[in-house]
Amino acid sequence: NLSPNVHYLATPIIDSDTKLEPAFAKLLGYYLAEGNAIFEQRKTSNIGRSLNKKLPPDLSCNKKVPVAIQWAFNLETESYIFDIICNLLKDLGYNKLPKYYQNPNKKELRIVFYSRDFSARILEAAGHNTLSDNSGKWLRRQYDYKTTKLIVSTYLEGDGYLDSKYRQGSLISSTTSLNLHKSLKRALNTLRIPYRATRSKTGSGFRTSHPYTYTLCIPARYCIPLVQETKYEAIFTTL
Repeated sequence: NLSPNVHYLATPIIDSDTKLEPAFAKLLGYYLAEGNAIFEQRKTSNIGRSLNKKLPPDLSCNKKVPVAIQWAFNLETESYIFDIICNLLKDLGYNKLPKYYQNPNKKELRIVFYSRDFSARILEAAGHNTLSDNSGKWLRRQYDYKTTKLIVSTYLEGDGYLDSKYRQGSLISSTTSLNLHKSLKRALNTLRIPYRATRSKTGSGFRTSHPYTYTLCIPARYCIPLVQETKYEAIFTTL
């Protein structure tokens, strides 16, 4: 009999030749884990413009457009991440630095990068979410092995945690987004990495309207290829 607490979903392996720049793939993984888009409402006027000229589509009156991508991390354990984000953006040719905000009361670090071009690329690849609801985020397409590995690695670095109680050394990741959960399962299948997927009722402590939380558990012996160059690398090399 199938357990009611386990979410069963057929996710076939789909080989793909689609690639992303390594730096963008890593930033995409961080976005899936801890990111959201910032939009602005464009209210345009014809002052200083010829009435015969058409406004660009993304500047049409009252249309919201993405202007920045924001990542939120734990201030105590992930303060190093600002330098990593800056270096990845430089690798993509962006010379300006992102904004850096600290909230000691919430132990939160926010990194905001204002770029309409970069924001549009992220949303085209992974969709949009709000701070309290990540249902709009998922991988819109399949990528090749190397790209997928980079995306999953940084996603787990941002949103994963080590299970030190029940399955010691395993990497755990949870989300209330079924779409994102499906995307991650397809990605792990592409990497030929086994996992355990479960579904449980969302606790009252979550600020979300989603009734279920979806969890992935990756056994320790399969984590080593995923954690290279992440905060977990030193841990798993000693297991």
